[in-house]
Amino acid sequence: MPTLNFTIIFDIPPENDDPSTYSKIKISNPMTALFRRINPAQKFRITKRQIAQFLGISKSLIVKVESWLYVLFVHRLDKGGQFISYRQMEQWKNAVACHLQKCSTWEHLEHLWNAIKFDHTKHRKQYVASVLPFLDKIRLKCLEAISPELPVAKVQVYDSLLTCDRVLISCG
Repeated sequence: MPTLNFTIIFDIPPENDDPSTYSKIKISNPMTALFRRINPAQKFRITKRQIAQFLGISKSLIVKVESWLYVLFVHRLDKGGQFISYRQMEQWKNAVACHLQKCSTWEHLEHLWNAIKFDHTKHRKQYVASVLPFLDKIRLKCLEAISPELPVAKVQVYDSLLTCDRVLISCG
């Protein structure tokens, strides 16, 4: 899926209205295809209790929760404000797993898995370590359901060849 680019124009010369002299900065959209598909700001319903449990604090310390486009913003009595990535929440893992389970063809599953791996690589710091292995188990179960003639062991070998993990190439 193509990346959307935005152009911001600033420092417009007051007397010279020639657009070629404007300063430009290109900002690429930080949203990945997986993030657009999940759309957490619109679809997730995260409660104060869930956030308090995630943060390991009392629910009474949370004044307000705002769902922003890319993150949650939590107003706390003890700290002020705190940002939380949607990718760190349990709902993210469940939403991605649900999308994996809805795949009806091998190609669709492979396309989604590539989007998951790309998102995980790009935003590694926002993911809990257990999420990718959990999603991989679901992917393998879905692949077995879609293609029962293809054993999981062969799928894992094929996947490692695709991602170039642990592959040694000897030149003769």
